[in-house]
Amino acid sequence: MRVLASVPHPYCLVSIFSFNEKYIVKLEFGNCAIEYKIKNSEVSGLDEIKEKLTPEFIDSFADVFMTIGKKFKNG
Repeated sequence: MRVLASVPHPYCLVSIFSFNEKYIVKLEFGNCAIEYKIKNSEVSGLDEIKEKLTPEFIDSFADVFMTIGKKFKNG
């Protein structure tokens, strides 16, 4: 897996990888991570993926990460 780019964000680590003819977008917040796989043929390239990763888009995952973290801690 090859790291292609990182997208700056104040509290979420966002990385874009290339692996087996797919882009992998990984969002990490604390101890939680979400990966999304995109076939190379579904996008025009790395720039298109970066354009979709707006701060608003990334922020929308904060609630998901908080919910997962709470459920894990509380059983």
